[in-house]
Amino acid sequence: MKRKKTRISLLGAAIIALAGTLADGIIERLGLQHAAVQQHILGNLAGDFATPGVTPEDTGGSPDGQSIDAQSKAFRIPSAKSWPAIASGDRRTAARELCAYLKDYVGSAAFDEAYRARRAAMQPTEEPPRLSVADLASKKAELKTLESHYGQLKGTGQLPATALKQFEDGIAHLRAFVAEQSDPTPNRTKWLEHYPENPLSAVKIRLQEYIALSATVDFDAKLTGAGKKQQFVDPAYEKQTLKWKAVYRAGREVNEEVRDFATQWLNELP
Repeated sequence: MKRKKTRISLLGAAIIALAGTLADGIIERLGLQHAAVQQHILGNLAGDFATPGVTPEDTGGSPDGQSIDAQSKAFRIPSAKSWPAIASGDRRTAARELCAYLKDYVGSAAFDEAYRARRAAMQPTEEPPRLSVADLASKKAELKTLESHYGQLKGTGQLPATALKQFEDGIAHLRAFVAEQSDPTPNRTKWLEHYPENPLSAVKIRLQEYIALSATVDFDAKLTGAGKKQQFVDPAYEKQTLKWKAVYRAGREVNEEVRDFATQWLNELP
């Protein structure tokens, strides 16, 4: 894992989930601008850092197999010169303050206005070409035939394991294609997933995502190397997502605070 400056991610990685008077000071102490932090909150909340007017990319959901570039379009952490100083101090207090800042902003009229403006700007105005009704029906019939044939072959030993795996992959690819083509308005579907009418729906999804993800992080994982060349000893950890690594960098004590906050907030939502 290429290790950047030691830092506590916003919300200690609950910015994965999304970003007031009491907590305003934490933003200044980090050397950040409120506008920049709030833009990151909105982008992380929607899982979408695309340019307004551009159809949201399908970067939500499971990031398995996504490139780093694709993941960074759904999740980013603002850079702050004061991360090291905050990280070496009272991390729990800083995490609580950032949590308070996040919740205050998301519950504000300013956030509601910014969210609705962003949602309107990101609404797609066109859809990609679709298969004709006849062609889609043909693909569905082809898929059904392949699935039936695969079921007959599986377990018979008539095909070597490599050929059987290629068969499975082909079926999976065709199934995904049929599902995608079956949606007459895929751009609108993606837009509604990224920008539900009620922003609290997106908040709820991100909180659930963070709670589930943070439970999988091994905070005792060992690193090797130094500086920017630092990597996880376990190659499986090195392949983890940007979000997983952000939770790891934030550390156990920060995430204990954030998980308590996320759980309580989730329980308050309808």
